[in-house]
Amino acid sequence: MLINIDFENTYEIAWISNDFSEASFYSPCKGSSAVLIRIRIAPVEYSYFPDVYNLSFGPLNEYGEIDDQSRVLHSNLSRLFSTIILFSIKFLQRNPGYTIGVDGSTDTRAYLYHRIFRSNETSFNELLETFGVDWFVKVLRGGELETYTDGSIWAKPWLEQFDYDRSANDLYHYYMFRLKE
Repeated sequence: MLINIDFENTYEIAWISNDFSEASFYSPCKGSSAVLIRIRIAPVEYSYFPDVYNLSFGPLNEYGEIDDQSRVLHSNLSRLFSTIILFSIKFLQRNPGYTIGVDGSTDTRAYLYHRIFRSNETSFNELLETFGVDWFVKVLRGGELETYTDGSIWAKPWLEQFDYDRSANDLYHYYMFRLKE
């Protein structure tokens, strides 16, 4: 499954919030009508990542919240993700200096995001700087692991330029992008 990002082939946005942090559009589904997709861009609450905003998207559940675990058979994944990424770029243009991240909350989703980044290297590199985040635990000089005061292991994020040659067998935990300066 190859997802080609094409900013000339997106779905029409049906609604945009005043601050441009949320939007909705309809995505046609295989064998049925279209589903309303909500996009939300909200601040990441990690002190490690100032000015990073998390991208979430999906249909709304019965409580009006994004259900990012929902299984939807979209008829055109390239157009779906082109719409989501184009909206994210518009958000970044209105908020210079910010970075957007998307969490591969499952291995399947991380694999999908990894493949989207890798297969769209040329179009991404024209507009965006891309990053991957792994987590590491510091090994202290005595050989023990760095821990919190309660004894739990202190894992820290490791941000690096996205490696387009990195195998999809070695997924990042978080995928990030920002506008090139």
